[in-house]
Amino acid sequence: MGGEEVIDNENRTIKIKYLISPEERKNRIKKVLEALRYLTDYSKQARLLTDFTPDVICIAFQSKYSHRLQKLFEFVIENGKIVRKLDVKRMEEILNDVKDYSDKIVFGMISGIIENEEEVKETLQKFGIEVKTPKEVIEEALRYVDEATIE
Repeated sequence: MGGEEVIDNENRTIKIKYLISPEERKNRIKKVLEALRYLTDYSKQARLLTDFTPDVICIAFQSKYSHRLQKLFEFVIENGKIVRKLDVKRMEEILNDVKDYSDKIVFGMISGIIENEEEVKETLQKFGIEVKTPKEVIEEALRYVDEATIE
């Protein structure tokens, strides 16, 4: 947030050069987190009540730049149809990977959204991750950002 990649071809490394202050970076991160709670599609809201707020969410505060967490959610296919079950084996593999460079991982979901909810909770408990509601997770993430030291 607020930085750009600087590529060092000679040493074959990439670093982030921050262009704004740590306090402004914190403010921007908090604004993104706050926006997640109220995502809507205003053009269709009156007719279709479109709501993009997350029913299932996972946030990781990572010390390394990685997109790995985006692969956490994979629905199961049964009899050629996608069902409302998360692939817990995949979740476990992804969490095993990202835990090594994540200072904190939080997870939330609304009850009844995922058919294998208990299996998902058991998988997350293996990593010490308590399942909360999306609202609670966003609030916890906001507190974490407030207390974090950003360089």
